[in-house]
Amino acid sequence: MTSHVPRVAAAASRRAVLRGLTSAASALALCGCAGMAAGPRFDASALVLNPTLLVASTRKPVNGARAKPWFGTERGKMTVARATLTPPDDGRFSLASVGLADWNLEKIEPVAQIGDLIDPTAGGHDVLIYVHGYNTTFETAALDAARLSDGVKFVGETMVFSWPSRAGLLDYGYDRESAMWSRDALQQLLDGLIASPIVGHVHIVAHSIGTMLTMEALRQLYAQLGDEAANRVGAVVFASPDNGGKIGHHNDPGRLPEWSRSGRDGISCQPRPTGRQHDRRHQLGRTARTEAAGNTT
Repeated sequence: MTSHVPRVAAAASRRAVLRGLTSAASALALCGCAGMAAGPRFDASALVLNPTLLVASTRKPVNGARAKPWFGTERGKMTVARATLTPPDDGRFSLASVGLADWNLEKIEPVAQIGDLIDPTAGGHDVLIYVHGYNTTFETAALDAARLSDGVKFVGETMVFSWPSRAGLLDYGYDRESAMWSRDALQQLLDGLIASPIVGHVHIVAHSIGTMLTMEALRQLYAQLGDEAANRVGAVVFASPDNGGKIGHHNDPGRLPEWSRSGRDGISCQPRPTGRQHDRRHQLGRTARTEAAGNTT
C-alpha cells in the first residue's frame, strides 16, 4: 500500500497473500533458515499436532478474553495468552480436502507474563510470529496465523501479535496509529522471547501495516540489544509492506542489521551463527526477492 487511501482488503485478498506466503516461505529453507520447513514430520505442522496458538495483543480484552470476540478494537495494555484451536479434519474424504473446512478458535487462556507462554520442557523451539495488517479482527488474525503456520509446516511455536485494528474498510487512519502505538509492546515481546533460554530463533511474518510496526520494533530492539538481537532473529518476511519508505528515517541505517534494510518486498533470511561473530552484522543480508504475495493489502 503506497497511498493514504487504502485499496480493498477483504478476506479474499488476505487469503491470496497467505497463499503467496505459503509458497514464498518455502524459500526460507533454501536461504538456510531452519525451523520453517524442517522436522521429523514434513507432512504435519507442529500446530496440527498441538493446536495451541500463542497470543500477544494490545487490544482491550472483551469479557476478560473468555468468550468471543475475545478482544475488541480499543487499545489496552498488552495481554499474553494461549489460544486453543481446532484444526480442520485432513482426511481424504473430509470437507477440508475440498476447501470447505477451516481452523476454529475455541478458547483463550491469559497468562501472567511472556515467560509463561512456552512450556519449559519444550527447549530450543523456534517461534513464528504473525503480525497482521489493517482491517482485521483478532479472531481473523489468529486464524490467519494458524493457516500460515500449517501451510509452511512450521516446526516450533506459532504466535499471533494482534494490535487494535478497528476492522473497518474506512478506518485506515485509526489502524495506522494503532499499529505504531503498539511498537513498544512488540519490542517488549521480542525482548522477552530472546531472553528465554527455551526459545531458539524468532521468525516474523508481517503483512500490510504490520510491516511498519515490525520494522520499528526491530529497529528499537537492535538499538537496545545490538548483535544479540541479530543473532536470535531468524527469517523476516514482509508481505505487501505498507511503510511508505519513511519508517525510521530518523535512525542511522548504518546502525541497523540487514534484516531492517532489505527492501520493500522480499524474504530476508538470516544465516545461522558462525565462529566469526564480529562479522555478524555483515552476514545478515541474504535477501530473496519475491512477488508471490503480490501488491494487495
